Amino acid sequence: VIIPKAATATATAPAAAAVEVPAEGGMEGGGSSWMKRNNGKPKREEDFKRIRWLLPTEEVKAEDLESLKTSWAPWLSSGDGGALGKLFPASGRKGVALDPSIYLGGVDVLASVLSESLPTYIDNLDLVLRWCALRLCDKENVQVLHRLLEHLLSAFAALKAAAYSLKDVEASILLPHLLEKSGQGKERFRVLFRQAMRLVCDLYPFSKYGPYLIVALGSKNIRTRTACLEDTRRILAYGPPSALGKRGLREVGKYLEAREPEIRNLALEVMLEVYD
Repeated sequence: VIIPKAATATATAPAAAAVEVPAEGGMEGGGSSWMKRNNGKPKREEDFKRIRWLLPTEEVKAEDLESLKTSWAPWLSSGDGGALGKLFPASGRKGVALDPSIYLGGVDVLASVLSESLPTYIDNLDLVLRWCALRLCDKENVQVLHRLLEHLLSAFAALKAAAYSLKDVEASILLPHLLEKSGQGKERFRVLFRQAMRLVCDLYPFSKYGPYLIVALGSKNIRTRTACLEDTRRILAYGPPSALGKRGLREVGKYLEAREPEIRNLALEVMLEVYD
């Protein structure tokens, strides 16, 4: 897993100081009926740094799901109707593609955990974000995508209210996928992605978020480049120019000569924010 190098600045959107939520076990510690509290996140984060994480433009493979399922199974309710079966439904007959809508139940599980026990949700946040990233890579299903984005917005808002700050590994799991997929063809989805991108800045420093935007500018999707330039312009209105770093500014400068007028104009607006 490659985490973009942060710029020197550490400015963030105005927010309360981050807090650490202690992990406890089971429902006795205020857990959820779907998911257990646990203290395994630090080790999982170290292990995650050593794996090759799925790129936003790649298709989900069986081993991606199996690896996540193995890591998460000890903390999920099992049996008929349990969280394990809803998050990782059986693939069905060999050679028959799984209908993406079957993952709606998994989104409902995450929403229930979020409402029942935020500490449990945070204990499992790295696993939750891995699951969400894999779903973003699925063949598009409008129901699942809409429900997933709405859930991410609710989760980001709850984390913000709890003054939680995303860890670098958590950001590296989701942000590349969130930014790449922001160039959706349907306007209603682009709006939801932009809302999510704005909330990210309440959970993660500008200086660390900016490099992810710069990497996503290399997308082949012009709508993704547009969304990332718009968000770059937005964060510069809040934070110092150094939030992008010198490399970031050089990358944006390349788009001053882009063939697409919209991209050129946005790049110019970004540079004006820097030098105004």
